[in-house]
Amino acid sequence: MKKILFVLSLLVSLGIYAQNSNEEALQDLINVRQKSIEFYKSYPQQLADAARSLENPNVVYDPSYVRIAYPNGDVASDHGVCTDVVIRAFRKAWGWDLQKTIYEFQKEQFPNRKLDRNIDHRRVRNLMEFFDAYFDMTQLYNTYENEYRKGNIIIWDLGGGQLHIGICVANDTIIHNICCGQVIEPMYMQDRVIRNYSFEPDFHRTIMTGYMRQWEDLSK
Repeated sequence: MKKILFVLSLLVSLGIYAQNSNEEALQDLINVRQKSIEFYKSYPQQLADAARSLENPNVVYDPSYVRIAYPNGDVASDHGVCTDVVIRAFRKAWGWDLQKTIYEFQKEQFPNRKLDRNIDHRRVRNLMEFFDAYFDMTQLYNTYENEYRKGNIIIWDLGGGQLHIGICVANDTIIHNICCGQVIEPMYMQDRVIRNYSFEPDFHRTIMTGYMRQWEDLSK
């Protein structure tokens, strides 16, 4: 009888320990989730600040093909095109290497495509393919004030197969390089906008989905 009581007592203790462990694990998930949400909310400001710091009207618009290092390659800082503003802003904000990201994305999504690590990430269309896959796109038909919000990434179709890209450094204010350096200007050519990305990447939702699944498993 004493042995039976001891075993029952042990099982109850283990059950309480397991319950406490689950509760602690759930709390850890809640804390991590909250920190992730708080960090996510700062993304637009971080990107806008990094982009604003790149303002330099003396940067020469130069679409020449250049062989660059990989990863983290870049053309000369006093040269570049519109895509280089985005590439440099991502790198400055988070150390995010879009050169490597775009190369690996294309390699996975388009295995038969001929790739070039020197130039592919500097093409607007390739960036657009990646952003279409992983970023939220604001509805283009809405007319709300401040539709072009700080931290948003904008793509224009200039006609004749030419695309252009820039970043909102404040509401309705962009930095871009269309001809005359990395300059900050009021938002323009709204009728030519084909993409208006807000910074809520799918990988953030994927992380949150993973947390919720763990939560559900622990709660069973």
